[in-house]
Amino acid sequence: MSNIVFKTVLSLVIWPFVFMSFLIGGTVLLILMVFIHPHHLTPIKRFISTLILLSSGVLLEVKGKKNVNPNKCYIWMLNHQSFLDVFIIMATIPQYAVGVEAVHHFKWPLWGWIIRRWGNIPIDRLNLNKAIESIEKAKEVLNNGTSIMIAPEGTRTITGELMPFKKGPFHLALGTKAEILPVGIQGTFNVKNKTDWRITPGRVTVRIGKPISYKDYKDMSVEVLRDFVRTKIQVLSGDIKKSTTVSLK
Repeated sequence: MSNIVFKTVLSLVIWPFVFMSFLIGGTVLLILMVFIHPHHLTPIKRFISTLILLSSGVLLEVKGKKNVNPNKCYIWMLNHQSFLDVFIIMATIPQYAVGVEAVHHFKWPLWGWIIRRWGNIPIDRLNLNKAIESIEKAKEVLNNGTSIMIAPEGTRTITGELMPFKKGPFHLALGTKAEILPVGIQGTFNVKNKTDWRITPGRVTVRIGKPISYKDYKDMSVEVLRDFVRTKIQVLSGDIKKSTTVSLK
């Protein structure tokens, strides 16, 4: 049996498990959120996300956990290779954090209800005024002590390489003086990329870099900060060779 045929057959077997784990886990989470504030459901969210990943054949490894203080507020910035990144980061983050997510996601059955109830912030990248409103909402959330998750690329890569970063997340950082946590995800593009419906089980590594405090970037312009963080995420995600610019110690 050729590799292509094997991958196709394997994917046909895996997808029903992915769908069922998402449907059951998502329904349970949604019901719990009716009675319990999402802030208290972080362990449940992580457990459900881990089950979805396991059903997808993902073996998750997280490095740099000691760089996270669950009691501090961060802007989590990560690269975006696959739809699985959502569950990767939800399984990784040890605190309540809301995401900035494409506005059309809020129209999806079940998923749209979950992210709306969780407190995620919709962003319409095709409408500048709406996008600015979303950034202002994110500022309000951060100033109230809740962490934000955001992928500065704005969408999934179709090549596996890190794409250019948008400026919005860095206006957000400078406007709130929040600490930035750079995160590199490596492996999800090989498991499930945007242009192929098939799934290839494999290992995914998440590397959490050292927090970047406001004092470290307060004198940077938006463009300089954008490029500074992008380089760190490139290293963490394996997009470029490891250098002394990023440490997990």
